[in-house]
Amino acid sequence: MTVRSALRGSIPALLAGVGLTPSPDRSTRALFAAGLIGTALLLLFVPCLPFQDLPNTGLVLLLDQSRGQDVNAYLRSPEVTSFGYILSVWMARLFLHWVSIDMALRWMCLAAALALPLATARLAAVLGAPWALAGILALPLGLGWPLRMGFVSFVLGQPIVLLGTAAAVLLCRERSARRMAELALWAAVAYLLHAFAFGFLCGLAILAWLCTGGRSFRALASILAALIPAGALAASDVAHRALSSVIVRDASTPAAGISFRPLGRAFMNIASRSYGISGPESAGFYLPHLALLLVGIVWLAARGNRNGSYWLALLGTGFFTLGSMAFPDSVGNVYLLGPRVNVIGMCFAAVAAAAGLARAGARTLLAAFPLAALACTASAVGIVRDSRLVLEVVGARPPRSLAGHYYPVRAARCTHVESYNWGNWDPLRHLWAYALSPAGGAPFLFARHRYAPAWYRVEKILPHPFEGLVLSDEDSLNSASCKRRNRERVEGALTWPGYDGVILVGRPGDVKQALQDSDVGEREPLAPGIWKLGPEISRVVVDFGNPTAYRTERGGFGRDERREGRTVTWSDGTASWLDLDLAVTAMEAYRLRLLARPLGPTLPQTVQVEINGVLVATVDYVTADWEDAWVNIPPGVLRSGRNRLGFAYSRVVGPRDSRSGAEDQPVLALLFDRLEITKVPSSGSP
Repeated sequence: MTVRSALRGSIPALLAGVGLTPSPDRSTRALFAAGLIGTALLLLFVPCLPFQDLPNTGLVLLLDQSRGQDVNAYLRSPEVTSFGYILSVWMARLFLHWVSIDMALRWMCLAAALALPLATARLAAVLGAPWALAGILALPLGLGWPLRMGFVSFVLGQPIVLLGTAAAVLLCRERSARRMAELALWAAVAYLLHAFAFGFLCGLAILAWLCTGGRSFRALASILAALIPAGALAASDVAHRALSSVIVRDASTPAAGISFRPLGRAFMNIASRSYGISGPESAGFYLPHLALLLVGIVWLAARGNRNGSYWLALLGTGFFTLGSMAFPDSVGNVYLLGPRVNVIGMCFAAVAAAAGLARAGARTLLAAFPLAALACTASAVGIVRDSRLVLEVVGARPPRSLAGHYYPVRAARCTHVESYNWGNWDPLRHLWAYALSPAGGAPFLFARHRYAPAWYRVEKILPHPFEGLVLSDEDSLNSASCKRRNRERVEGALTWPGYDGVILVGRPGDVKQALQDSDVGEREPLAPGIWKLGPEISRVVVDFGNPTAYRTERGGFGRDERREGRTVTWSDGTASWLDLDLAVTAMEAYRLRLLARPLGPTLPQTVQVEINGVLVATVDYVTADWEDAWVNIPPGVLRSGRNRLGFAYSRVVGPRDSRSGAEDQPVLALLFDRLEITKVPSSGSP
């Protein structure tokens, strides 16, 4: 084909796209192909895929390359074979014969992004809707939220759900061995990719029977028979507990009870979690496309001669969009189930809208392309921007150099706040995984479930805070508060026991600022925005209210709080105590540093500090200001092992009074921010 002939073919298609020539079918197909090509070019040539979970996924797949039981000192190979979720692992193993792990994941994401609109087009063709138009309307969804979160198995499973639904419709129309085999194939592939995908397909297959099967029991029996092979795989996994957690209960993870999103957030998530809208500033680029879908759906719903196929499109749309608002959003195996299904519902919406818009003529039909192109362009701009940010942090070549068990934290970006109402993905959240070699480990690796290609060695699991507390920008912080937050994260992580060091990740400027705001000794740059920090062994820090701080047994303290830009804890009662495990030299002198303040200016406070039953100091607080007090600890008071620090208060506020019903109220005296024990320097200066 010459350049001239190519132009001759594309110019009429583009003219038809703005309604200047009456050739809707051919031009719609050409524009759909152009959209697929644009998606492919974006994902192939963007410097790196900035999807949140890909670095973590990539490291786990690298760990899978180690054969035998010994993956490394912290992880091991699975004891049982899990069919669920395994197909993406097989794909990665195949690709890794020729390409790197990052390129293999790129190809898998590309396949998912292209397959979703193609599968939507296939379902539309089976249901009798304009398939190319449905594919165009689904193009923005291929770059949506599940892909940007990096759920590789799930985003590959979504198009299989649509293809399986189309196969179920065909089986209802034509009960034959060929149609049963087709549905059985898609059901098995869906389960091998993601258990949720198989569950969704089962529900949609029954819905297809209700809408297009004439309620025939023979058709229902054919569908159920076709689902048996995939069901057998699922039954095998359940029997072997292959879908359960390696770690029965991780103390850092919130309890796994059923919870639901607030109604307003759930409604917003239908759009924001389908398109991947990151905030209100970008919502306007997607709303015209969403409005077009709504117009088409209303047009189809208003039809008087709707057949069963169109009922399937409408009910599938409603169940997986509005119906998803009733799906749980709890922590555990159903985590983020509600927002994940929205994209499937929006693909059904694309089919229903295409069928409705088909009545409107060529000009309205082809107006879909510029609106879809606008949404795709907004997604592309966001992906390119995030890709440049990731490249700025990891450099041209990710380090993948650390062997050992590391504790990752994120340098806070003071001007950014995440929101669960919007996309809520963070391209920097898991970039710490780029620092780990196949001989490394971290507490937040995707190795917690038995279907994962690598498992934690449970005996190696160390205490750690919940992931979001150390890797997310959860608050809006002013400059002073941001410095304190960075110090809390970095120094608290450095004093967390048991790890070989800390991986500090963030924008290069944010990382440098966090290091400047913190007292850090050993440090090594691995990439522009990734630093290795050595574990702190010369001091102990208790950063009250901060879950990343050194964890202690304690009493006489209230709950952890945030106030005045600090993480703090109030005393509760007339005395407080905490236990610290220390490695000290008995005859060395140490120094205790306490940052605290009393309740108010009219209540001066005197605090007696005891260590192991020895009174070492009395600290007077005469104003309500924060006071940074230094206390010398005589040689021999501290000992190696468990040490108890006690604080006794001269006055308290809020005594318990059963007659007034206030027996459960706290008894306040001192607000604790930070405690630090260090060896006295040879110069004697603090």
